[in-house]
Amino acid sequence: MATYASSSEIKFDTGRPITALLDEDLSSTEQSNVIRVARQRAFEKINSQLTGRTAVPAFHIPSLKQVEIDYVIADLISGAYTLETVNQSDWGEKYQSRAEETLGGLRFEASADEPVSFRGNTGNGRLSITEVFSEFCKTEMWTLRALSATEFTIVGSVSGNFPNITVGESYPEKDWSSGTIADYGLTLSNYPTVGNTPFMLKLVAGSTAFEDGDVFTFKTYGSEARAKGISTGKLVRA
Repeated sequence: MATYASSSEIKFDTGRPITALLDEDLSSTEQSNVIRVARQRAFEKINSQLTGRTAVPAFHIPSLKQVEIDYVIADLISGAYTLETVNQSDWGEKYQSRAEETLGGLRFEASADEPVSFRGNTGNGRLSITEVFSEFCKTEMWTLRALSATEFTIVGSVSGNFPNITVGESYPEKDWSSGTIADYGLTLSNYPTVGNTPFMLKLVAGSTAFEDGDVFTFKTYGSEARAKGISTGKLVRA
């Protein structure tokens, strides 16, 4: 079942497990089914409210896990499964309100899918994305193509050509201390750090060397702030 949180993660703020809400007369199978149905309702509610708001895959938004947990707890309380003696409706309202407030004010940070190695690649090394930066990342597809065993080109479907990447070295590795203003297609309003790029990558060789034409691809997703045109005051596309 596709949801953001696992059953074991659904706990009260105090750390108590969600099973504390369920009737002790229910079998373990019946309890699991009650939680499963509540999780599915929460998942569908979250997705319906996200529709049209962002191109970022919902599973890339970490805070949705807590939103789902809050919705599930509120759901189980309102379903009268609980044997708690405190004011149940008040509990449910608080968890429900927090979920809706978080979801309504959600910010979407930049993110990226896992890189894909083409099936026909000769080299068996791997590409990893070590970080994605919301200030500069756009929603686009990136393609890395080998020129040799040690060098790949990088092209973004929106951003175009980037400087080549060297196998085994962190990318980018530029030292910005000199104040150079042309690297990576950036126009600088102040001296940036190496983090002021769409991402940081690492391409590592495997037991079989890369050959000319080997390809990796991955997709990045721009942040909500960038989509709305909010300037960070640090850099813009040249």
